[in-house]
Amino acid sequence: MVQLVAAVLTDRASTWFDLNVPSPFMLSARPVGPDHADKIAGVLHVDGTARVQTVDPATAPAYGVLIEHFRQFTGLPLVLNTSYTNREPLVQAPAHTLATLQACDLDAACIGPPRPATLNGMTTSTPPLREAARAVVLDADLRVLLLRYDENGGFWATPGGSLEEGEHPRAATRRELHEELGIDEKTVELGVQLAERSKDHLVGGREVRQIERYFLAYVDPADVDPARATQPDNIREYRWWTRDQLRSTTEAVYPLGLADLVAAVAEGCTPEQPIVLT
Repeated sequence: MVQLVAAVLTDRASTWFDLNVPSPFMLSARPVGPDHADKIAGVLHVDGTARVQTVDPATAPAYGVLIEHFRQFTGLPLVLNTSYTNREPLVQAPAHTLATLQACDLDAACIGPPRPATLNGMTTSTPPLREAARAVVLDADLRVLLLRYDENGGFWATPGGSLEEGEHPRAATRRELHEELGIDEKTVELGVQLAERSKDHLVGGREVRQIERYFLAYVDPADVDPARATQPDNIREYRWWTRDQLRSTTEAVYPLGLADLVAAVAEGCTPEQPIVLT
């Protein structure tokens, strides 16, 4: 199912939807104001709601400018946000973008300026892709399991790592939980893919674009045994976090938006399509 989302400027969201708090991660469907429903039929559900993504120009300047220009032309402070795909995985490179454009009934595609990268002495517009799988691990009390690392001043992150050649992301998620935390793969209750994130970083001195897929996983804390871990790498400790602790901590926690994602799962609002995290 293709998920259609109303991406609306944050300062105008409450006048178009029954929404009084920011919703940047598209985690809830909100009632549309009765005076506006006929103007945005493309994102309207049969029950009079729409899935909403609030866009703050302070944190997403290019996206905010786009919507503001659209508002000036049309009077609508929102655009339709949906997955750029045509019965295939989401596009991940300019070549994928153009191929999908040719296969769809679309007029145009806009591609932002590329980030130069050096590969074997040659300049290329897109770094090589590196796929990874991560787990949003919850226990029966809906606490989330995070791992601590000392790099970059210290931070907490979800378990996971890169895929092996030919490996499926779900299989990689189970394998990583065993290698990092000693969890028997058979005891992991693996759920849906909750989110996806892409980031450019250095691996072995070479820039790569890592595509991370986040899967929901339920684990009994008693099954966590670091003594059985085969590849703990640079993990310093692990800790189960409550939702309140996630929201109140001053420590760095990745990915950004994890607290909202866990809260949505706890409220039974598992996304129909993976959320794109920053």
